[in-house]
Amino acid sequence: MDGAFPSIAPYRSGFLDTPDGQQIYFEESGNSAGLPVVIVHGGPGASTQPYRRRFFRSTVYRIIGFDQRGAGHSRPSGVLERNTTAYLLDDIEVLRKYLGIERWVVFGGSWGATLALCYAQRYPEHVQALLVRGTLLGRARDLEWFFGAYGVASILPEAYQRFLAPLPPAARDRPVSAYVDLFTSGARDIRTAAAAAWAHWEASVAYGLFCKKAGYAPEPRLGAQAPDRYAIAAMYAHNGFFLEPECGALHDTRNLSDVPGFIIHGRLDLVCPVENAITLHQAWPKAELQVIEEAGHLDIEPPLVAALVAASEAILSCCHSHR
Repeated sequence: MDGAFPSIAPYRSGFLDTPDGQQIYFEESGNSAGLPVVIVHGGPGASTQPYRRRFFRSTVYRIIGFDQRGAGHSRPSGVLERNTTAYLLDDIEVLRKYLGIERWVVFGGSWGATLALCYAQRYPEHVQALLVRGTLLGRARDLEWFFGAYGVASILPEAYQRFLAPLPPAARDRPVSAYVDLFTSGARDIRTAAAAAWAHWEASVAYGLFCKKAGYAPEPRLGAQAPDRYAIAAMYAHNGFFLEPECGALHDTRNLSDVPGFIIHGRLDLVCPVENAITLHQAWPKAELQVIEEAGHLDIEPPLVAALVAASEAILSCCHSHR
């Protein structure tokens, strides 16, 4: 990944027991005495990724990753009960306390940005800085853009038809709830086919413009956990991300008034339109807004990599006491 810091391995990993019996996987990399940064992954239902450590200089950052409940290495896998946005925020706070951190930098992209924003509004006293990329605001309009017939589907109609293909014709006007039915059917072949179709739609939108430039096709690799992963994604979408439909993640933005940070967004983002970043900046003017003209949604795109690395370095400057 050009422009990022060298790859590093965790110096510690383990599981955090939550009060309700979940086991949350976490890992730490970099400098154990450095400025703490927690990386909040997207999805919902995805997992922490090693390459994201490379956005942060490992000699000065204590880099913390974790898998949200039900996702990645966390146990039990694919759990849908007691899996809501509120539970995820509680898990992040329990992790902070467990690691003995008073204040940390919070970084997230896409759904991870949604959670990062919600966490910062709930616990601003524990957020030293906030870095969000390709922000999903989690409003009803965002769901309609991604899953409805007249949003991004109008730009990628062929991929959208493939997304609808596994669904009964009578259910295609409500694809998210229809996918929830498939994922909860119990039949593994049905769940696996549903995961493949859902994953292809996500990849088609996320890679839509970038993959043509980069020269590769948006066919995702599906592992054994794919049905669990996309069942979580469908469940969250079906429940409106457990957020208010009008404001989504922007529910208590006055609590961000003293939180410094960066809003980084690709102009060509088809998953989360750039309007999201503009709206967020209006609610959080203390942040620095950077719209990256030749970039889409993915944080592997070179212009976004460069912007994220520069932002992480700038955050070090504003948190100079940790150098």
